[in-house]
Amino acid sequence: MTSPIRRIMIVDDHDAVRRGVRNLVETKPYYQVVGEAANGRDALELARDTNPDITILDYSLPELNGLDLAHSLKKNHPRMEILLYTMHDREEIIMDVLRAGVRGFVLKSDTEPHLIAALDALSLHRPYFSNAVSETLLDKFLETKPQPTASSLTHREREVVQQN
Repeated sequence: MTSPIRRIMIVDDHDAVRRGVRNLVETKPYYQVVGEAANGRDALELARDTNPDITILDYSLPELNGLDLAHSLKKNHPRMEILLYTMHDREEIIMDVLRAGVRGFVLKSDTEPHLIAALDALSLHRPYFSNAVSETLLDKFLETKPQPTASSLTHREREVVQQN
């Protein structure tokens, strides 16, 4: 059984980056680059015209940044997977784009296999975060103290519930 070909859109304001990503993606027969855009506004129009399965986008884009673009793409194309491919690894950026619907995050400083692994995961609608991003997310999670809720049981209440 062969996998369906996944349609990929690349959005980055640097021509050399787009060309490099395209060349890498096109080494895999099950990926087809359906278009490239150099800014967020062109990317919205291109997505409407080509309906990609996965969009690879940078965070820093002219006219409509990666965060706003991700929001718009997910609103207009809810089944589309979005991979943020960027040099930005600040935790607030990661958290913001995750809330916008981004499910893949790879740093431009990561090795090429990470980019392909992210596309492979997203093509199965699974999330993918490179090691550096995973560590940032884990650190953020661990520093966040859980807030007790009204439904929290005391130790004794848990004992009683477990006995019954």
